[in-house]
Amino acid sequence: MKRLRTINQAAKLRYTEDSSSAKTTSGYTLGIDVHDAGALRRAGEFISADDEEMAEEMPSPATNRKLKALLGQLADTQSVAMKLQCKELNLLGACDLLNGLLEVMSSFGDYLAPNSEIVHSPDFESGVVNVLGAQAKRITRAERSSLQSFLRRAPPPVRQEEPTKVLPIEF
Repeated sequence: MKRLRTINQAAKLRYTEDSSSAKTTSGYTLGIDVHDAGALRRAGEFISADDEEMAEEMPSPATNRKLKALLGQLADTQSVAMKLQCKELNLLGACDLLNGLLEVMSSFGDYLAPNSEIVHSPDFESGVVNVLGAQAKRITRAERSSLQSFLRRAPPPVRQEEPTKVLPIEF
């Protein structure tokens, strides 16, 4: 194992005692949080530049820049995914969130388009979005027919009869 270049680099690493995994000669294993997206990126600064074996496994600086940019874009995607799980979100709000995501990552257009393969009934979904967006007059004939079963009909008017007078019964 290569030595770290400075004492500060060694101090930044977190060592945990772990009996289930293979131990190093000092009896400790290096604990890396796998849920931390930047853990492996930060681990790159501890690898010596003259270590040829590790240099073969590490990405090039250009690839590293692309991966950092991708990580930033995925953070946007993760925040949209968290908002989509909100209980108060309706279909119109979800449509706005996904349209915003399409502006940031246009490559998702094939997957998030209103007529993509994953959508069960594109006419129904676009019709619901138009109705919720107060654009019910702009729905197409296909959207109208798919929403027909959800149409709430007005109850028939109640006939108002003249109140009948109750005559007292005399004995």
